[in-house]
Amino acid sequence: AFFTYACLKYVLMAMQNMQRSPVMQVPLWIIYSALPLGSAITTLQYALKLVESIRVRPEALADKSSEEAASEINLLDLS
Repeated sequence: AFFTYACLKYVLMAMQNMQRSPVMQVPLWIIYSALPLGSAITTLQYALKLVESIRVRPEALADKSSEEAASEINLLDLS
C-alpha cells in the first residue's frame, strides 16, 4: 500500500510538471500510471489471500483436491 501511495504521488508530480517524453512528446504520467495501478492490484490480491487464509480452516481443505476446495470458497459470504 505504501508503494502504491508513493507511485501515485510520483504520477501526480509528473502531471503537475507536464513532463513529456523527449522524442514522442507523450505525457509521462500515462506511462508512469502503470506503477500505481499494478501495485494496487497486487495489494488487493494480497489482501484477498489474507482474508482467505483467515476465513478458511486448513482442516477443511486437507482432504480435498485444490480445484474442489477453490470452488467451495466464497470470500464475499460474511455469514
